[in-house]
Amino acid sequence: MSANEIIPHPAERYAEARIIGHEDWQSAVEMIEDLLEVLDRERWDRVFVDMSDAVVRLSAREAVDLAAFMTNFYMSKVAVAFMAPADPDVRAAEAVQALAGSLSDHGHEVCFIRNHAERSVWASQGALKTGT
Repeated sequence: MSANEIIPHPAERYAEARIIGHEDWQSAVEMIEDLLEVLDRERWDRVFVDMSDAVVRLSAREAVDLAAFMTNFYMSKVAVAFMAPADPDVRAAEAVQALAGSLSDHGHEVCFIRNHAERSVWASQGALKTGT
């Protein structure tokens, strides 16, 4: 079971998707819908996806389909930073890589963050942007 949480960060102008527990197709779709609703409402274009406590139950094929769903559901380009699961198995690592690669193929900016120091640097970049 997944315990997803969407956390807005207004000072840095991004939304955080914190995924805790099992992440499957249905919970991923619901999280994407909630996340994109926040981005649209706030007019932000940056997302931090914290998967450090997630147990990924998606295949690489499903991850590619999720990227297409996100792109079709939300037409604007988004910068996405991933913090991958702390101890992913091979299938989880392949799914996260497939999701990131497919988002990039769809024109989104994608990066991986390895620790909290890198996250702080990434987050501070949005504080310099002005709203539109």
